[in-house]
Amino acid sequence: MILNSNIIVKSPGIPEKAEIVKKAKAKGIKVIDELEFAYPYTKGKIIAITGTNGKTTTTLLTYHLLKSANKNVCLAGNVGRYVIEISSYQIDGTVDFKPNVAVFAEYYSGSPRSLRV
Repeated sequence: MILNSNIIVKSPGIPEKAEIVKKAKAKGIKVIDELEFAYPYTKGKIIAITGTNGKTTTTLLTYHLLKSANKNVCLAGNVGRYVIEISSYQIDGTVDFKPNVAVFAEYYSGSPRSLRV
């Protein structure tokens, strides 16, 4: 049934090499993650923060700094600026997602995911 869809929004935990994902793409079905799905509905500016270590700390610090500067900022919602902690798995499923600011908090070469960078 899912292979009759026009678009599939998959969990970032499902790898691109999963059989169902490969079959969907072979049929020309667009396969995206939740970031890509939500992005067109977002009107605010986005600050996207990723990295091997330090994402949560950097995200909370950025939010605090913007909030202290009396900016209309939120960690979730649909107005103002968005400060989003994202994983490399979430980035995998994006096509059109383009944050206004992107932060790479830390790169650790020993991380299994870092082999892809």
